Amino acid sequence: MAAQPPVPSPPRVSETASNDGFAAFAANAGDAGTPPTVPAGNSATPPANPTGSGAAQPSAKRPRMKLIAAIIAVLVVLAGTGFGLAARKLEWIGPRTVPTVRYRTAAGVSRELETKGFLVKKKQMFNALGKGKCLGLVGVKAGDRLPKGTTVTVIESMGPGVPEGTVGSEPSKAETALLKMGVKVVEHEVVSEHPGKVAVTMPADGEPVRDTDDGIHIGVGITGDGIPVEIAGMDKDEAKTKLQQQGFDVTLKPRFSSRKNLGKIVRADPGIGVRTSETNVTLYYGVDASKRYDVVGTSIPDRGSDKIMTNTVALAGKYCTDGGNCLTLEPGQTDPNPSGLVLDGKGSSDFFDQLTLCTYSQDISGCNPSSGGYYNAMKDFLIQGDTGAMELYAGFGLPVCGTTSYVGDGPTYCDGTSEKQVEDGSDGTAEQAMSEKKISNTWLVISSW
Repeated sequence: MAAQPPVPSPPRVSETASNDGFAAFAANAGDAGTPPTVPAGNSATPPANPTGSGAAQPSAKRPRMKLIAAIIAVLVVLAGTGFGLAARKLEWIGPRTVPTVRYRTAAGVSRELETKGFLVKKKQMFNALGKGKCLGLVGVKAGDRLPKGTTVTVIESMGPGVPEGTVGSEPSKAETALLKMGVKVVEHEVVSEHPGKVAVTMPADGEPVRDTDDGIHIGVGITGDGIPVEIAGMDKDEAKTKLQQQGFDVTLKPRFSSRKNLGKIVRADPGIGVRTSETNVTLYYGVDASKRYDVVGTSIPDRGSDKIMTNTVALAGKYCTDGGNCLTLEPGQTDPNPSGLVLDGKGSSDFFDQLTLCTYSQDISGCNPSSGGYYNAMKDFLIQGDTGAMELYAGFGLPVCGTTSYVGDGPTYCDGTSEKQVEDGSDGTAEQAMSEKKISNTWLVISSW
């Protein structure tokens, strides 16, 4: 019998396979990478086959077949790795695959697209999803293969708002679109030159919702007497002429407004769009801080252009940040006319507790910002600066007794927490008691201040 041929050495796969390929081989090949075990005996040569047949061969052939299978597995792994590298190389030099985008931020999707070699353009639109969310891509979809440098448009949510083109549309169509914004929609009837159409919205057409609790209001046009909503946003002189031609007696007054509304009508009295038979109307047009004295000033008789800053109610309105935080200044309820403001309806309606531009009890100039022969006690007030800001004072500059302004009207005094009545003196008069206590209104104001 011929001797069994020597067992071949295992292939040196670590020299040709990548680390990943080798790890896959080692994990799946079992002991195929070790030499087959030689049968026990005194010699390296297997014992002769007494029958002379090939029966002694299978013990060596099976390990060889196992080894061959393992080698084939390695080659398959290497081939797969090569194909993967080739695909990545083709992705690097050829068309790029559009990634899957869904319910992620527009900023994140943009970065991912730019990493893959695409140019990114953003398109913003109102949507119930939060501000900054990605709403999808324009003209392409995930899995599309496009040349490097292709511009892909990412749709970014601006949060809920009123889409441009809402004004002038059919009410039913507008409501369907607005209800998708995820906030409440309230419909109103307004006097309009275009009855049966959406004549006005709040927020305005193309503006975001800043107060999600208040939602969106739409005004549907009707015919009737009153100032039509189309007057809003019109040039002040054009609006005045138009209403005069319709029989109205018009007065123009300035009011602080945003830059886009300078010189344009921002409100009216009676209200814009309100059905009324009143013909005497006041139109308010937008101005900036340079006209501040015209807005909050009141003319002084026989003093030419001098004004005192007493028209605080001209600042009434709703003020909001871009983030949606708002506060409301409302006219105080004082007869015959309100002269102060209350904040968010929570302030006292008492005249002496309202917000004003002046500290009356401390201001000998009568709130007059111009010198004009008078001492200018307002020289350090913000209203006289160039910042466009002005401060409001609570209590007219009066001292506070507990939580309310102390006026000191009548025989009273403040014990530090509340106002007290002075008891009658020895002669039965309150005035005598005040004299004995050395209490007077002036003394109380100075000491408290």
